Amino acid sequence: MPILTTPGVIQVLGSGNIPVALSDVEVSSLQSAVRNNYPVQPFPYVRTGKRVRIEEGLLAGTEGIVLSFKPALRLILSITLLQKSALLEVEHGQISDSGLSCVAFSGD
Repeated sequence: MPILTTPGVIQVLGSGNIPVALSDVEVSSLQSAVRNNYPVQPFPYVRTGKRVRIEEGLLAGTEGIVLSFKPALRLILSITLLQKSALLEVEHGQISDSGLSCVAFSGD
């Protein structure tokens, strides 16, 4: 409870009264895009879509959710717990979905 009285703290993320840590993969994916000056923009949180991993280039290892394939591959990088996302575009040949979970998505 003392953390809530710390100046600047608005709320503690978690489930009920149990704090939950942010996903290291999600945070590092977004940090990698920003650090490498990729053009990202805020985007509404996406719960559905195909999760892919960028396999080559400066963002190799970055995971995101496919939003569309035309004209470039558009990926959503999300911080699930915060329900915040960013949009970026990469080349089609840079991604792989092997070993990553997939869910239904009704996009282009």
